[in-house]
Formats: sequence, structure tokens, C-alpha cells
Amino acid sequence: MNSQEMIEKAKGIVVVNDGAYLWAGTKAEVYGWLSDHEFCRGFDASHNTHNSVTMTAEEYQALCDETECLVDTSGSYGPTGSDPHELITELQDAGAAYLYIY
Repeated sequence: MNSQEMIEKAKGIVVVNDGAYLWAGTKAEVYGWLSDHEFCRGFDASHNTHNSVTMTAEEYQALCDETECLVDTSGSYGPTGSDPHELITELQDAGAAYLYIY
């Protein structure tokens, strides 16, 4: 998927903040994985963040391994020629959801 296609489909994308990097995947895939593995998204009072999930490093690695990353701020994934930080900001501005992982 190129940058423009991602922006057009932003409402179906979730930006994941793992505390080190931001990455984006489809809501259907990321939220589906969380549901299949019995994780509940909710408010995290200790971090004062909404739409949050707490999991172990191993569980997080499984999420990463089993879902597709469309773009990430490490520069490992994403459309050629796009600045990943700018693209993720554009996705958020276009209505992408935001998920915190702790």
C-alpha cells in the first residue's frame, strides 16, 4: 500500500505506540489479534492513556510477528520515499486510531 492509499484508508488503521516506536497496522488485524488473544483495550490510569493494552514483551513480539506493519518510525517498514514520521502524523490527522502498548 502506498502513502496516499494509507491516508485514504486512515479510519481503518491504528497507530501503535509501544514506548519506543510508532507503527501502523490495520484496525481489523491488530484489534482482531488482541481480541483473539483475550486482551481488552481500555483506559490505563497509571499512564493516563485511553485505548491502552498491557502485555509482556513476548506477547508484544507475537503481536508484531503475527500482524502486518504498514509503516514504522524505525524506518524498517513503509512506502519507499516516504518519511515514516510524517506519514504516521498524516495518518493520525486523517482519522487513524491510536493504541498504547505497555
